[in-house]
Amino acid sequence: MKNIYQISSKTHVGNRRSLNEDHLDSYLGADFLVFVVCDGMGGAKKGEIASKIAVEEIINHFKNISNLLNVRKEIEFSILNANKKILAFSKKSSEYKGMGTTCAVAVVQKQRIYFGNVGDTRIYKFSNENLKIISKDHSVVQQLIDKKLISEEEAFSHPRKNELIQAMG
Repeated sequence: MKNIYQISSKTHVGNRRSLNEDHLDSYLGADFLVFVVCDGMGGAKKGEIASKIAVEEIINHFKNISNLLNVRKEIEFSILNANKKILAFSKKSSEYKGMGTTCAVAVVQKQRIYFGNVGDTRIYKFSNENLKIISKDHSVVQQLIDKKLISEEEAFSHPRKNELIQAMG
């Protein structure tokens, strides 16, 4: 794969928590590039562990692919498999019960970008100095926006803005 990508990353603990529960990684395969970002759910137990498991499992899944034929299927499978690993880990002890994370996966192959996400970890396209959200949150407020019950501006201050309808774990 021609080296035409610039990769940079930065995580931040945020304004409410003392522990950064973000994990991310990338992998350059024979003819594809994978990026994974997971954000542990701060309201749940051990989100930092859930996000680490998810990133590691997804990256390992793609490391074991020598010929990536169906990108969409592999993204979906990698997320579902990582979710199973988190659920299995969470059963080891009551300390881990309820652990969860959100996730975004992007795969670049043959100058096309494929992506999948769970929860409210977003994927953006940066072009001409502009950011555009290309993924969709799995959240209560996103459902309200989709049903045109609230505006995107109202979502920022909505009392249920942090409630997810889908996550890993």
